Amino acid sequence: MPTTSPSTHDTAIKSYFFGKGYQDLWATITDAFKRNWNSSTTYWTKCADALGEVSDEWWKIFPVVFWFGAALSVMVFGTTLTLILSSLHIVILGLFFGIIYIGFSFVSLFERAAMLIRGFVFVCPACHLRLGLPTYLCKSCGREHPRLIPSSFGILWHRCRCGEKLPCTLFSNRGRLPSKCLECGAMLKRAHTETRKQFLPIIGGPAVGKSAYLVALCRHLREVTAPSMGMEAEFVTKTQEQAYEQVISGIDSGQAPSKTVETLPRAFDLIFCRSGRSVLTTYLYDPAGDAFFNSNELILHKFLEYLSGILFLVDPFVIPVVRDRYAAELSAEPAVRPNVPLILPEEALTRLINVMEAQFGLAPDQRIKAPLAVVINKVDAFDLEKEIGEAALAAVPRQPRESNEAHRDRVIQDRLKAWGQTPFVHMVETRFSTVRYYTVSALGRSPDGTNVAFQPLRVEEPALWILSQSNRMWSGKSPLSWWPKVLAAIVFVGIVAAAIPFLYQRISSPLPEESVLQGHNARKHDTRVSASTGLGAREDNLERSAVFPHIQPLAASSQVQEFFSRTHGLIEKTLQAAMQGDDLKVQSLREAIIDIKKPLRGHRKKARRLNRMGIEHIRSKEYTQATVHFRVAHEADSADIEIANNLGYALLMAGNLLEAKTALFYTLSLAPDRANGWSNLGEVYAREGELQRSKACFRNVILYSRNPPKTRKYLVRLAATNKENLILAVAIKEVLAETN
Repeated sequence: MPTTSPSTHDTAIKSYFFGKGYQDLWATITDAFKRNWNSSTTYWTKCADALGEVSDEWWKIFPVVFWFGAALSVMVFGTTLTLILSSLHIVILGLFFGIIYIGFSFVSLFERAAMLIRGFVFVCPACHLRLGLPTYLCKSCGREHPRLIPSSFGILWHRCRCGEKLPCTLFSNRGRLPSKCLECGAMLKRAHTETRKQFLPIIGGPAVGKSAYLVALCRHLREVTAPSMGMEAEFVTKTQEQAYEQVISGIDSGQAPSKTVETLPRAFDLIFCRSGRSVLTTYLYDPAGDAFFNSNELILHKFLEYLSGILFLVDPFVIPVVRDRYAAELSAEPAVRPNVPLILPEEALTRLINVMEAQFGLAPDQRIKAPLAVVINKVDAFDLEKEIGEAALAAVPRQPRESNEAHRDRVIQDRLKAWGQTPFVHMVETRFSTVRYYTVSALGRSPDGTNVAFQPLRVEEPALWILSQSNRMWSGKSPLSWWPKVLAAIVFVGIVAAAIPFLYQRISSPLPEESVLQGHNARKHDTRVSASTGLGAREDNLERSAVFPHIQPLAASSQVQEFFSRTHGLIEKTLQAAMQGDDLKVQSLREAIIDIKKPLRGHRKKARRLNRMGIEHIRSKEYTQATVHFRVAHEADSADIEIANNLGYALLMAGNLLEAKTALFYTLSLAPDRANGWSNLGEVYAREGELQRSKACFRNVILYSRNPPKTRKYLVRLAATNKENLILAVAIKEVLAETN
């Protein structure tokens, strides 16, 4: 469960220059004017007293004149002088504060640039969430400080309410403070925030040997790679180190690591240090292979958003050709034979790509830039080393000018194709920009019950290749100095900031063909899945059509309630049939719904007038106001499909999913073959996390579309423009793949 952190106002004292300084300035100015007023009042009082003492003696008028002049002088000249001095005070203090603010802006910008250039990002090792900064804790009182950055509470330091001075920048040694994850509350180490990060997930189906590979890779990085580079590698937390040592002890005594059973990935965090200074933290993830049975489980893997590359592990014995060829040997060695539900490499990679497309908003034909290492594991078994391993490379002649890497890639690709994995190889080559192929053995031999230590084979090669793609250190090159890059970044940010007003003016002016006003002519296209802007209304077919919800509170007439009570269950049965892929039953239910008598038409002119008013609010993205007009319009004419559509769309965009779902059901009751109605209902279910129901709706979208090619393009665009809704994107991707 996420933790709730207090605001900075509750834990820190605001800086003098951002709070009390203005209070003191106001107090000084008001006190000056108050003193001036009091002096003037005193003189007026003395003038009045002197005037009361004037009698027949004419010379007693002089005190009256004197005090009158004094009071008038204070009012005129005193007030003028106070105004001048106050203005001067404001200018001087404003200049001083301006210098402070410029310094604040520079420190803040410089720190952000330094963290960006140096690759300092925070990723929680427990919940795997990426955030800007963790929550820091005061060493004296333990108060939480969720935004310990240069701000109105201090430029270089904040002051806790207990009086403790807390560093709030990278340069003032903020990392010495204890910290924890803002989301899950897990305690963190300094290396989690103030080192360059690399993230390497080890991906594959169940029982491909990911856990054994992870431990073997960690061991090689700690005991071989790091010392050869003049560094030391250690785990960030003692818990991870103890778990690692326990598994290593078993490996050294001939016991293979157990499989990962958690759906969320297990991670080993290695920090590499040189001369006592932290250089790099590497996150090695081991997600459970069972997660690849369900796209929903993969969506939980937040590390896909920031990975440095993908190490895709393949068990050759899940491939039918290989499993049949070695059937006799596998029967004799059950420890090598996969004994869990099998997932073919192509199937596991397809589900991974679907989720990555949703994460990054990629089109189906767009390449993934993260480097991919395809790793064939268990080549120690039987004679696989001669068939696909290093021995196979020696047996295949190298082509002219062919590098060692290209030679290995070609040999492994050819063998995979010979094993019937041509679709898998094609998917790898067409969907990833940078690919390499490797063969390894995570254990070095098959488990045989003896206590002889395992000797892994070539486990480091694919990992080091991926890591070297984003960090020069792994290829033996010296890292570039980050200070020139920070200064260059600041200059770049300044140029961009200066250009923002011009860019904003250019971007905010819509092109004529993209304007919502062009929706008037969109009716000539397929209105079931609109290609214009969004409402599906006859007046302005605003790019994405909508549907209608919670009908009973909206139109309470008996005929509407009776109609909806008869159709609601049929729409639900239609959903169930679509989830089962039974298109014939879906069509049969459609005929049954159409045969039910519809509500009578109402006040059409009034309804249409209110509908146009609602559309104007939709154009302005005022969805709540739009629902008000569409509700009244629906009450006026509850048989109008377009109005029901628009009301449902407005409710969906306003976030009222319960009513939007009911409204969409009602719209589909009026027109069960309305494709855009199913599309919007699919989006509602996606927002509710109902992947299978969302897929069923989009299946019906394609089924009822009048123009399937245009509809498929529309769905691709819908998935790409809703990157934050991963369920929606995955549902669309899978339906498009299944109905291709």
